[in-house]
Amino acid sequence: MAPVLFPPEIFQQIISYLIHDPDRDHPLSHYASVSRVWQNEIEPLTFALLHLDLQSLLQLNSIVTARRRAYVRHIRLRVKLPKPEPWSWKYKETADEKLRNNQAFQAVLEAFLQSLSQWDVAEGHKDGVEVTFFVPLPRKGRDHPLEQWRVRYIKSVLEMTDPGRIARLPSAATITKLEIPDDPDRERLISVVAVCALLAKLPAATEKVRLYWWKADRFARMRNDLADALSQISHPIDDFDLRDSYGGGNNQTPTAATEVLMLREGEEDRLSKSLHVVSQRVTDFGVRRIPVSDEILFPRTLPASLAEPRWDRLVYFGLYYQPYDPWGEPLFLPDPNADDSISLDGSEASFWATSSTPSAETERSSLTLDIATPAIQRLYLAAARAALQMPVLKEMELVAELEPYEYWHGFRYFVHQGSATATWTSSSGFVPEDEVLEHWHKVPKKNLQLELNVVITDDRRAV
Repeated sequence: MAPVLFPPEIFQQIISYLIHDPDRDHPLSHYASVSRVWQNEIEPLTFALLHLDLQSLLQLNSIVTARRRAYVRHIRLRVKLPKPEPWSWKYKETADEKLRNNQAFQAVLEAFLQSLSQWDVAEGHKDGVEVTFFVPLPRKGRDHPLEQWRVRYIKSVLEMTDPGRIARLPSAATITKLEIPDDPDRERLISVVAVCALLAKLPAATEKVRLYWWKADRFARMRNDLADALSQISHPIDDFDLRDSYGGGNNQTPTAATEVLMLREGEEDRLSKSLHVVSQRVTDFGVRRIPVSDEILFPRTLPASLAEPRWDRLVYFGLYYQPYDPWGEPLFLPDPNADDSISLDGSEASFWATSSTPSAETERSSLTLDIATPAIQRLYLAAARAALQMPVLKEMELVAELEPYEYWHGFRYFVHQGSATATWTSSSGFVPEDEVLEHWHKVPKKNLQLELNVVITDDRRAV
């Protein structure tokens, strides 16, 4: 008996019904075996989204053949970690447990690159492939309280056990977007170093990159490792954003614990230099709440044999920086005229009135820092020297993360409707030095043949 051939519109109606049928207890893919025609209609839907783990990665290329790879639009990759003991949430993560978890994470990274590196660019989806890594916390239940698991792992991140092996693996050229969830209430946190090492192996992932360095001061030991991982990224990126995703209050100075992890006096700031290089291949570049130096913008010393850096693609540069540098030195000094009482609302004042005397560390971290040090003038000078080499720059923001709200310090260079404006705003009456102004006046004159409008104000909304 000859097969019954339906018009494409009828096929779409049938498949739509099957997709939304609440009584269907088996996957849509089962219907692909009806005939070649059914297979051709159903496979683009069933292979558009792949849910993978380590085991399925090892079998991936025997199932997702060259023809089916053109259907894949999104890969959700679950990293399954060794199951913890039911009551281990009561105790800190042990060194052995952390090692086992990191080994499981490393195995997934390796399997992912080994499998996806075999996909030819011509075989991939015309709109690219997005991959999302997620590592769920142990499931909620009577014996697995989710909140306790979250607290247990909040000070831990998954890391590579062998970064060199990842660096030696072939690239996965079909992946165009990498997504790492940043939800510590449901997910294990992944080291920003591991994310950058993976990104370096995805040369087509140019669209948007969000890097979360969870509580950067807590994991400051990763600073030089992150610099190395960033240096491996050689492809252009449209939108690059690196930030400390910690949502708590900002420290005006490093805490005692943080200072141990800061750079030693005289030690090279490799991270700022690596970010400086990355920014030259980016269209929109942003760094938030990470201690950096002015070398993120321009080298302090430039050998005569090297040409000045250029940012031919850069349209936006945003730096929201901590009020201290990578060596722990303050970029702002206490305002001698500050009224400490304005930093305390009613509830806080009541708390301190009924509490014991604050510790030295608490007193130090709550200082009102407002007066810019000479390092801030150097930052603006480095920014001007860099902007001279940014021919398509439309906006640059340099904003200090000061607290409390009554104190601020910021800068914005903005090009709009045939005019260029440089605005400095602060609560301390900051005025840029003549050398800084001289260099900034050169920027629009060189790049746009425009004169610079300079605004110095105490309006915090100006930036």
